[in-house]
Amino acid sequence: MAEQAKPEGYFTHAQSHSSNKLEKNASKSRGSGSPFKCIGLGLAQQIKSEKDEDLTAARLRIEELESLAANRQKEIFALNARLATTESMTHDVIRDLLGVKLDMTNYVSVLDNQQVQKITEKARLSSLESQVKEHDIVKLKQQLDEFVAERQGWLEEIDRKQAELVAAEVALEKLRQRDQLLKTENEMLKVENVNYKKKVMELEGEVKKLSGQQNLQQRIHHHAKIKARLLHFPVVAKFGDIELHPKEENNTLKVQNEDLSAKLRRSEVVLSRVREELAHYRASIGKNPHINIDEEQRLNNRLRESNDDRVQLAQKLLGLCTSVLKAAGITKPISDICPAAAEEALDQLKNKVISLERELQTLTLKGDVKISKLKNRDGKLRLNAGGGASALSTKCVQSSEKSKKEVRIGLLGASGYTGAEIVRLLANHPYFGITLMTADRKAGQSMGSVFPHLITQDLPTLVSVKDADFSNVDAVFCCLPHGTTQEIIKGLPRHLKIVDLSADFRLRDIAEYEEWYGQPHSAPDLQKEAVYGLTEILREEVKSARLVANPGCYPTSIQLPLVPLIKAKLIEHQNIIIDSKSGVSGAGRGAKEANLYSEIAEGIYSYGVTRHRHAPEIEQGLSDAAQSKVTVSFTPHLMPMIRGMQSTIYVEMSQGVTVEDLYQQLRKYYEGEEFVKLLDKGVVPRTHNVRGSNYCFMNVFPDRIPGRAIIISVIDNLVKGASGQALQNLNIMLGGYDAELLNGKSFPTILKDSFQYLEAQKCSLTIKQNRVIQNTKPGICFAMNMARGQSGDPEKINFDHIIEKARRLWDNTPLPVKRFPWNRALDNFVQLILDLILAVIKYLSAPLLAVLALSEMSYCAHQKKLKIIPVPLLVGFVLVGILKETALELSPLLKDAEVPWHLIAIAILFTLIKLPGPYYPYWGRIFIPHFANGALLRTLWLMFSWYRRPKEISGAVLPNSSVTGNNSESE
Repeated sequence: MAEQAKPEGYFTHAQSHSSNKLEKNASKSRGSGSPFKCIGLGLAQQIKSEKDEDLTAARLRIEELESLAANRQKEIFALNARLATTESMTHDVIRDLLGVKLDMTNYVSVLDNQQVQKITEKARLSSLESQVKEHDIVKLKQQLDEFVAERQGWLEEIDRKQAELVAAEVALEKLRQRDQLLKTENEMLKVENVNYKKKVMELEGEVKKLSGQQNLQQRIHHHAKIKARLLHFPVVAKFGDIELHPKEENNTLKVQNEDLSAKLRRSEVVLSRVREELAHYRASIGKNPHINIDEEQRLNNRLRESNDDRVQLAQKLLGLCTSVLKAAGITKPISDICPAAAEEALDQLKNKVISLERELQTLTLKGDVKISKLKNRDGKLRLNAGGGASALSTKCVQSSEKSKKEVRIGLLGASGYTGAEIVRLLANHPYFGITLMTADRKAGQSMGSVFPHLITQDLPTLVSVKDADFSNVDAVFCCLPHGTTQEIIKGLPRHLKIVDLSADFRLRDIAEYEEWYGQPHSAPDLQKEAVYGLTEILREEVKSARLVANPGCYPTSIQLPLVPLIKAKLIEHQNIIIDSKSGVSGAGRGAKEANLYSEIAEGIYSYGVTRHRHAPEIEQGLSDAAQSKVTVSFTPHLMPMIRGMQSTIYVEMSQGVTVEDLYQQLRKYYEGEEFVKLLDKGVVPRTHNVRGSNYCFMNVFPDRIPGRAIIISVIDNLVKGASGQALQNLNIMLGGYDAELLNGKSFPTILKDSFQYLEAQKCSLTIKQNRVIQNTKPGICFAMNMARGQSGDPEKINFDHIIEKARRLWDNTPLPVKRFPWNRALDNFVQLILDLILAVIKYLSAPLLAVLALSEMSYCAHQKKLKIIPVPLLVGFVLVGILKETALELSPLLKDAEVPWHLIAIAILFTLIKLPGPYYPYWGRIFIPHFANGALLRTLWLMFSWYRRPKEISGAVLPNSSVTGNNSESE
C-alpha cells in the first residue's frame, strides 16, 4: 500500500540520481596516464548501457504496476463502499437485535405470576373456542349431510315426476293430434250437416206446433166432458173458427197425433242416418267411429294433476335452494335462485368446513406453542424473536401435512428432467409424499439447489442409490438411464410397487432388447413379470402389476391413435409411415455435443434414421393390437424447442372405410378417458396446447391420395411421454388401496385434480371441480427455466401476492359493501358519461358549426367567391335527405329506434370530410367545407326533429275509447 501511494516522479528522480552518481564515479581517475583509465571508462560505458536497458525495462514494469495499482485502487474503493454498506447494515441488524433483546428482557422482567395466570386463562379460552368450533363443524357437517340427502331425495322425486310428466305430455300430444283431426273432419262435415240441421229445425218447429195443438185438444176435451156431465146436452167445441162435435174433434186430434208421430219418426230416421254416415266416414279414414270422451277427460285430469305436482315440487325445490343459500349466508332475489346456485353454495359450505378445520388445527398448534412457552420460561425464551412461533407453527403444519400422506414415494434418479417433473406433479398430490430421493452425482445436495424452481418444496436430501433406505417407502419411480435399472430393481424389496421410466423392461423379447440396446439383459425374471404401462390401452393389466415398464414418449404419441384403429381393422397393417418431432429435453440432461444450443437452434435434425430404439417398442404394441407382425417406417426429428412432441402418421384405410369411420372409432374408444382428447373436425393439434399437461390431443384428416388418411397427435414428452403417465400407472396400481383412507375418492380423480392445478398454476388460485380454493403452496413453474422466473426477483411483479391481497381485502369487506350492486352502478355511471357527452354535442354542435362556417366564408370572401357558396350548401343539404331515406328503406327498424343511429353516422361521415378543409386544393377548399356544412346543418335539423317527434303510447287509443263511451251512454 505504501509503495502504491508514492508519487509518479519519485521513480524518475531516483533513476536520475543513480545515473549522476555513476557518472561522477566514472569521472574519477586513478591517476593521469594510468592504464586503468581506459578500462574504467569502458566498464563505465558498459555499465551505463546495461543500466539504461534496466531502466527501460523498469520503466515498462513501473507503468504496468501503475495501471495495476490504479485498478487495485478502484477495487479497494469499491470494496470500501461495500464494506461501509455492510457495516451500516450490520449496525442496523445489531441495533434491531439489541432492541429485540431489550424488549425480550423487559417482557421477561415484567412477566409475573399474574400474567402467567392470564396467559394460561387465554390458552384455556382458546381451547374452549377450539372445542366450540369443533362442535360447530360437526353441526355443519350434519347439516350438509342432511342437505345432500334431502337434495338426493328431491332429485329422485323430480326424475320420477319428470318421467310421469313426459308420459302425460306424450298422451296429451296424441290427444291433441286426434282433436286436430277431428276438427278438420268436423270442418269437412259442416257443409254436409247444414241441410240436416235445417231439416231438424223444421221438424222441431213442427213438433212444437203439434205439441201445442195436442195440449189444446186435451184441454178442450176435458172441459167438454165436464160440461156434458153437468148440463146433459150435447157438447159443442169450438176449435179455431170451426165448431166441432166432441167425437169429430177426437177423431181430428187422433189424425193430427198420428201425423205428428210419423214426422217424429222420420226425424229420428234422418238423425240416425246422419250418425251412421259420420261413423262410416271416420271408419273409412282409419279412425275410431266413436270418440272416447271419458279417456280424453281422464288424460286431461292426469295432465292437470301432473302439472300441479310439478308446481309443488318446484316450490319445494325452491324452498330447499333458499334454505341452502341462507345457510351459506347468500341472499339473492327469488328470480335468481336456481339449483346451480344452491350447488355452488354447498361447495362454499364445504370450503368453509375445510377452512374451519384448518383454523382449528392452527389454533391447537398455537395453544401448544403458548403452553410450551410458559413451561420453558426460566428467564430464557426458546423461541426466536420476531416470528419464531409462526415458523414453528408452519413446520408443525408441514410435518402434519406430510404425515397425512398415505403413500410414501421413493424417486431414483431425481436430478434428471423426468425426476423433476415427478416432483412437480406430486407437489399437489393429496396422498403421495416423497420420502426418498437419489442422485449419485448430486448426492448430499438439496433438490432446490439442483432445480431452483423446487426450492420451496419440503423434500428430502439427495442421496446415492447405495445409501438409500427403502424401509420408509411404499412405491418407487425409477428414472435412471437405460442399462442401469435392471441391477438396481433386482435389489429392491419385493413389497414395493415400481414404475420404471427407462427402456430396460419395455421389450418382452430379451434377444430383441440386446440387439437394439447393445448390451445383455441382466434381469430376465423381472422381464417376465413386467407389464407394459400404456395406461389407456392396458389399464386392467397395470392394475394388478408390481413392476410397470413406462412407455417411451414416441411410442405413446404413436400407439394411442393407432391401436384403436388397428383393433377395429379400419386401417391396413402395411405402409404405415410415421414422422415424429420432439423437443430437446427428450434426450436427457446430460451434456452432449449434439444437444448444444449452437447445434440445434434455427434448424431441424433427423436422428436415429431406420435404427431408433423406439421402433421395436412401437412395432411390438401395434403387433399385439393386430395379432400379427406389423412393421412401420419411423423417422424422428429434433426440433429447436425445449419440450413437446408431435407425430404425423400416414395410414392406408381398409376397403370401404372412410375418414369419418376413423374419427368415430377414436371418439368412441376414448370417450370416457380424461387425458386423451379427440379434437373437433378440422382442428390441427398443437404442441403449445399440451405444454406442461398430461393430455394427448389428436385428430384425423383425409389425404389427397384416395384411400389414405393423416393422423396427428401431440403430447408433452416429459409429462404424458414420461412422468405424467408414470403417475397415472402408479395411481392405477394402488387402486385397491383402503377406500376409507381415500374418503371414497379414486386415484385417477386425484391425478386429474393435480393436473388441473398444474394448468392453473400461473396464479395463486387452484380450480378444483367447479370451486375455488386457496393454494397453500407457492406456485411451481416448469423445469429447465421454461416458464416465468422466481417470484422473489425484484425486477418482476409478484402477481400472486397482489391477487392474494385483493382476495383478503374482499373477504374482510363488510357484507353491505359486498351486497352493493356494483355492476348496476357501473352501468349507470357509463350511461351518465354517455348522456353528458351527448348533451355537450347537442348544445355545442350548432355554435361550433356556425363558427367554422364563418371562418370558411371569410376565406371565400378573401378569394371573392362568396357568390358560389349556396351551391355546395344546397348539394349537401339535398344529399343528406337522400341518405336518410335510403337508410330508412334499407333498415325499417331505424324508424322506431330510440337513437337516430343513421343520422349520427351521417354526421360523423361529413365531419370527417370537413376536418381536412385547409389541406384541400384551391377549389376543394372552397367547395368541400361548405358542402359538408350544408350536410351537417341538415343533419342537425333532422336530429332536432327526431327528438321532437310525438311519442306513440302503446295500448291507448283515445278516439276509439271516447266513441265507445258515447255509444255506451247513448245505449
